[in-house]
Amino acid sequence: MAKLTREQVKRIIKFAREKSQIEPDLSGANLSGVDFSGLDLSGANLSRANLSEVDFSQMNLSGANLSETNLRKTNLSEADFSGANLSGADFKGASLNGVNLGRANLRWANLSEADLSRAHLGEANLNGADLSRASLSGVNLGQADLRGADLRGTSLRKTILNGAKHNRFTKWPAGFEPPKSG
Repeated sequence: MAKLTREQVKRIIKFAREKSQIEPDLSGANLSGVDFSGLDLSGANLSRANLSEVDFSQMNLSGANLSETNLRKTNLSEADFSGANLSGADFKGASLNGVNLGRANLRWANLSEADLSRAHLGEANLNGADLSRASLSGVNLGQADLRGADLRGTSLRKTILNGAKHNRFTKWPAGFEPPKSG
């Protein structure tokens, strides 16, 4: 698919919400490098889209579908992804500092080498997710599903793990003693 411009994206969003009264569908679109500042993409379908090197900082993407989306090296700082579907999304090397991923579906997502400092992932589904070498300092993983997740090479200093679910397939950092599974 051809790369879309910011103006084309704005027209799609406006048409979908005002004329059709449906959520915008940008699935499979090439949106790499587009400036999304000030756009409301809550509930939008961005599945399988290329969103690499995009700035989504402080955006509302709550309830959006970003499954199997390329978000490599994307700035998502302080964005709201609460309740979003991010299953199989690729966040490798992305900045997710202070992001809200509460109740988000991150099953099989690649979060390796991502900066998740101060992120909220309470009640998130991280089943099978790759969090290896990610920055998890001060992250809230309370009640999160970590079964089968890979946390090797991370620092869990000041990380909240109260009630987090894990199993024998969860891979912890060397020397880390996991809490009882919730």
